[in-house]
Amino acid sequence: MIHVPEELVRSQAKYNGEAGRAFVAGLPGLAEEFLGRWGLRVTGPSLHGVASLVLPVERVADGTPAALKMQIPDHETEGEPVALRAWDGAGAVRLLDHDPATGTMLLERLDETRPLTSVADTRAALGVAAGLLARLVAVPAPEGLRGLGDIAAGMLARVPDALVRLGAEDAEDAAVLRDCAAAVREVAGEPGDRLLHWDLHLGNVLAGAREPWLVIDRSPSRATRASNCCRCSWTASTPTTSCGGSTCSPRSSATGGARWRGRWAGSCRTACGSSRRANRASTRSRWPWHGSCWTGEPGASGALREDSVRQEGPALGRLARMIRTATPADVPVIHALIRDLAEYEKALDEVRTTPEQLHEALFGDRPAAYAHLATDENGEAVGFALWFLNFSTWRGVHGIYLEDLYVRPEARGGGHGKALLRELARICVERGYERLEWSVLNWNEPSIAFYESLGARPQDEWTVYRLTDGALAELGAGGV
Repeated sequence: MIHVPEELVRSQAKYNGEAGRAFVAGLPGLAEEFLGRWGLRVTGPSLHGVASLVLPVERVADGTPAALKMQIPDHETEGEPVALRAWDGAGAVRLLDHDPATGTMLLERLDETRPLTSVADTRAALGVAAGLLARLVAVPAPEGLRGLGDIAAGMLARVPDALVRLGAEDAEDAAVLRDCAAAVREVAGEPGDRLLHWDLHLGNVLAGAREPWLVIDRSPSRATRASNCCRCSWTASTPTTSCGGSTCSPRSSATGGARWRGRWAGSCRTACGSSRRANRASTRSRWPWHGSCWTGEPGASGALREDSVRQEGPALGRLARMIRTATPADVPVIHALIRDLAEYEKALDEVRTTPEQLHEALFGDRPAAYAHLATDENGEAVGFALWFLNFSTWRGVHGIYLEDLYVRPEARGGGHGKALLRELARICVERGYERLEWSVLNWNEPSIAFYESLGARPQDEWTVYRLTDGALAELGAGGV
C-alpha cells in the first residue's frame, strides 16, 4: 500500500482545496498504475514536497534507480517536463518518462538526504549554484513556454488588493511593496528567450551520481538572463519561512525589515547583457531579494564571468569563472584536449577514443566517468580533468582516481591546474572520500614538482601492472 504523508495531505487541502483532497485520495491508485505501466518497484519510504508525492523506485528489468513523481497538472507543473527535456540532464535531473495526461514523471534518482543546503560553506554552495545557473540560462526556451512578463503582469494586478490588506498600520511594508511593483513594472514587458528556473534555491539542488549537484523542481518560464536573479544567496543568508513550497522572507517588522533592507540595498551587480532599466530596477528597490541577487552571463562554454558575481566574493567569482562541470556539448573539446595531452606525452598514435565513446562514458544512462573543464576569461576551455570513483577496501570508502589532468601550454601559469585539483579535492571532502590519486610519467618533472607542492606524495612502494591488447585477450579467453 502506498503511504501518503500527512503533511502532503494538509498542504494539498490548504492550497488546492477540494481538488487537492481529490488528488490525495487518488494517489495510491495513480502510483500503482504507473508502477505497473513503467515496470517499477518501490525501494523506500514515500517522499513529498508541498505539492507532490515522490516514490523512490527502481526498474524491475535492469535495477535502474529512479524517482516516481506525482503532482496536480497546472500552469506551473506542465512546463517542468518541457524544461527537463530542453536541458537534457545538463545541470538538471534527467527526465526518464512522462505521462502528459496526469503529469506523472519518472526522474533520475538523486540523493534527497544531501541538498545543497547541507554544505556548511555558504560561499562554496553559492559557487555551485552559480555554475548551475550559468548552464541553465545558456539554453533557449522552447516554443510556447509561458513568459515571465505574463507572470509579472498577474502579480502586478494583485498589488492594489495587497495594499488594502496591509492597511495603514503596515505603512513601511506598503512602501516596500510599491517600490517592488514599480521596479517590476519597468522591466516586465522586456522580451527574452532564455529558459529560466524561477524557483532555484539551495534546497532545490541535490547531490547526484553522474554530476556532483543537479537542480530539481523546475518552475520554468521564458525571459531575459537578467530576470533569473538567483534566490540562493538570499535563502542562504537571511532568516526564512516556508511559503507554499517556496522560501519566503519573514513578515518584516518596523526594525527587522529595515535591517534586512539596509543590509542588501544596492549591492546587486547585474552583468548579463541586461538593460539599463533592469539595472535601475534592481538597485532602486528596497526589497531584500533585489540586493542579494546576482545574474551570470555564460560565455561560449557556459562559464560565469568574474564580473557577474557579487563584489563580496572575488574568490568565488574566480572559481566560478575557471572551473565548471562538463556538459554533453563539451564532448568535442574534451576529445581534442585528450589528443593534445597524448601529443604532449609523445603518444598520440595510441589514442583510439572516439567522441561517441566519450559521450557514452560521461553522459550515458550509466556514466562511468566524469569531467570538469577549466576555462579562460572568455569562457573558452583551456584544460580538463577526467576522473572516476575507486574504492578502498581498507578504509571502506570511495576515492577519486584522476585519469587525465591537462592544461594547454598557452594557459599554464594561470592557476587552472590547481583549480581543477582543488575542485576534485572539494568533492572528496564534501562526500567523505578519503583519497585523490593519479599517475604521472617519471620524466614529467615540472608536473611532479607541482603535485608535491600541493602535498601529494609518490607511492614508491607500489608498482602498477597492466593487462591490455593481446595479453588481456589471451588471458580472458582462457576461461576458468
